[in-house]
This record gives sequence, structure tokens and C-alpha cells, in this order.
Amino acid sequence: LGVTADSTHFAGSVHTLPKGYRRIFTMKRYEVEFPLKHPRYVIENVAYKKAVYRIMGWGHPWIKIGRSFEELFLNLRYGNFSIITKAIKNRINKWLKRDQHR
Repeated sequence: LGVTADSTHFAGSVHTLPKGYRRIFTMKRYEVEFPLKHPRYVIENVAYKKAVYRIMGWGHPWIKIGRSFEELFLNLRYGNFSIITKAIKNRINKWLKRDQHR
């Protein structure tokens, strides 16, 4: 997990990550006290949910498109042409419905 060279699910680098996503991984961290105790009541924090959805681009197609272009620009800037080629191939396969998940 994370965005470092030895991360499990990340193949790029912090330099090619769009600024909005980079903020998530560089924000202040807090220690967790153990043992964890479940609260008596669980209430949805709607403002927080909206903020997270906006950062991730869920339900905000223009933000998602902007982040895609930012990532493309950063990959061009750092010369990651193999990543760009792979992303284009994946996009074409998705359009042609050849990206069946198994």
C-alpha cells in the first residue's frame, strides 16, 4: 500500500501522481489507540463523504478528466512512455470491451 517504490498496488512514482491524489498520501497522520472501541452510534458525515468523492473524482467527471490529463502530462515530462502506451492500450481494450475481469 502507498505510493513508494516498494508499494503493493502502485507502479509509478510520486512525481507522476496528480496533485489531488498526492495530497492524500502526504497529509498529516495520527496514531490510533488500541484496543479499538466501536462507537455506540454511527452517523454518516455527509460533508466528509462529499469531500472524499470530489478528491477521488467519483461523480465528478471533469475532475477525473483533469486528473487524467495531469497524469499524462507528468508522465510525458518524466519520459514514462511505456506507462503511457500501456494506459492507451488498456483504454482501447476497455472501449472494445476486451478487458474482461476474470
